[in-house]
Amino acid sequence: NKFTLSSKGYPCFTEKERVTDCAWCIPGRYQCSGKKKAMCSTGKLKQCDAVMSDCHHIPHSCDVNASCVPNGKFQKQTLYKCQCNDGYTGNGIQCFDSEGNMGVDPKQMVSVTMKVNSDYYLYPHTPDQFPNGALLDSLISEMSAANNSCTSNECEVTYSATNL
Repeated sequence: NKFTLSSKGYPCFTEKERVTDCAWCIPGRYQCSGKKKAMCSTGKLKQCDAVMSDCHHIPHSCDVNASCVPNGKFQKQTLYKCQCNDGYTGNGIQCFDSEGNMGVDPKQMVSVTMKVNSDYYLYPHTPDQFPNGALLDSLISEMSAANNSCTSNECEVTYSATNL
């Protein structure tokens, strides 16, 4: 509709987590919820439970490296927008540091623990001839690459392999 910039891409006011599955509205319009979350309205539709579509009304809409700041008025209401903090660039919904890295919310960190056991016996034992198989070799290669991918204190990857 004419009040919707995009049917997806903006954080949802109904979600406690920062999910970007809802409509991105033009300034001064309202984001609908439920089955109509892909649209925006004037706020006067009875079939649309809605809030003003800005960071003041949708608190988790800004990037972790952005602030919610006033952005003029629409009719009698003050409008707000997300603005990247100093040292970051972007639209406020997504902010990037000077190296082009996206901001990461500490609550969205991922931790994976995996233990893989493989029984394979080779007699007589010959060093470097312990076959893992193509899929496990690929996984080990990717984990090794991830182990070397962090270059700052904001990122940590731990990987170790033990052959018995």
